[in-house]
Amino acid sequence: MEKRLPKLSIALLSLLAGCVSSSDGVVAPLDAGSSSGADVSGSKAGDVASSNDVAADAGQRPGGDDATDLGPTGADVGPTASDTSPPRAEVGPPIDGVAPNAKALIGQLLAGVDQKGVLQAVTELYGMSLPNRASGTANYKKATEWAKAMVEAKAPAVKVTFIEQAGLRNTEIVLPGSDPAAGMYIVGGHMDSVAAGPGADDDGSGSIGTMFVAMALAKYQFKSEVRFMLFDAEEKGFVGSTQYARTLKMTCDPGTCLKLYINLDMISNDPRNRAAINVTTTDPALRALHTQINIDYMIGAMLVFGGNNCGTSDDCSFQRSGYKTIEIKEDDFSPNWHRPSDTQANQNITTMVKNIKLAAGVAASLAGIEGVRP
Repeated sequence: MEKRLPKLSIALLSLLAGCVSSSDGVVAPLDAGSSSGADVSGSKAGDVASSNDVAADAGQRPGGDDATDLGPTGADVGPTASDTSPPRAEVGPPIDGVAPNAKALIGQLLAGVDQKGVLQAVTELYGMSLPNRASGTANYKKATEWAKAMVEAKAPAVKVTFIEQAGLRNTEIVLPGSDPAAGMYIVGGHMDSVAAGPGADDDGSGSIGTMFVAMALAKYQFKSEVRFMLFDAEEKGFVGSTQYARTLKMTCDPGTCLKLYINLDMISNDPRNRAAINVTTTDPALRALHTQINIDYMIGAMLVFGGNNCGTSDDCSFQRSGYKTIEIKEDDFSPNWHRPSDTQANQNITTMVKNIKLAAGVAASLAGIEGVRP
């Protein structure tokens, strides 16, 4: 996360169709264990002046809300209900989808997102990120090679390529679609950290999240092509994503080719175990889709919807090139941002997995899931 703009949240609660909502766009679907008194007041307002001046509510880190959850730092104390329960309600047809059993396929896809696997990946990436994973360093290069090897081993259907330009290395993962006319979708995060710290949350969490979305979707066939990007030099001003978006626009029209860019930047800070996920979009259809995925697949997140956030991360590069974007991120902004304390010990793996599942479900629905890949 290169910088943060102020965010304002107003907690005006009303109970409507099984959701807690507010006038500023907060939508918090309630699962079976929730009540109409759900907390949607954890948002923070205030400017972030620099990497050493963070306006954030660290809160306390209690134990997990559910004794079956994976603990905040990843201690495995058993499977969660969202991992073992089948989808409880019918999901509407994917926007581009053709499969009559799309709901069952997406449910199967999300069940395949393995919490233990995410924790292992977090641990491995953190081990090669000390003291940092800054662009241009040996640690950054090692991290991209690790990511490429993991995705290629677990998702043979994709093509993984290093795009190297002007001393930068973007990692591109391509899952082909069945219909070239159906356009494509991109999910992305940034692999680099600042020099001041290891970047476990910013943005090791989003990079690993992108990898796991890719590995989950790669087991299925989609009508649209889906790409997954690990960008370089976000912390230097979205340099890698700017290069990529500008090059893409030469051959990919914003209206018919790239239909949506989904950004994952900082998805693992949740010291109070609120499971709150911030989704930045003003599009009513996209807000409804995220809400539907969250409820129907029992992800168990509290969704907080915000407006256009261009200027905070790599999604801005795509917006500037005319593409539609959203960002899925933690709602409790980390006080460890751009600091040595951005460590694995301060990551909440349970909430990180909820972010990954939400992104995977949205991408799978939009891209038009057709069936299990042979």
